Amino acid sequence: SLENKEFLLKDKVEKLKSNLDRIQYIMYLFELPKRKAKKAKFIAANEELEKYFAEHKVNLKSITDENTSTLTCLRAEIKKLKEEE
Repeated sequence: SLENKEFLLKDKVEKLKSNLDRIQYIMYLFELPKRKAKKAKFIAANEELEKYFAEHKVNLKSITDENTSTLTCLRAEIKKLKEEE
């Protein structure tokens, strides 16, 4: 049914939206300085954030794996919806 399909799509989109911690990690990486002297100071200033990422196992690989999986499922759902139209 259409309601069921909408629920499935909303669920997939919610998974993408719920990754705020991963988005925060990406933004953190964008702000991370390149120079060693500045990098050490930046990491020290963001120690709590570093701990949070470590506790939740947020890293580049987890972000890539989860987003690839979610987008693959979302593409499959969209393809099914297009075929049924």
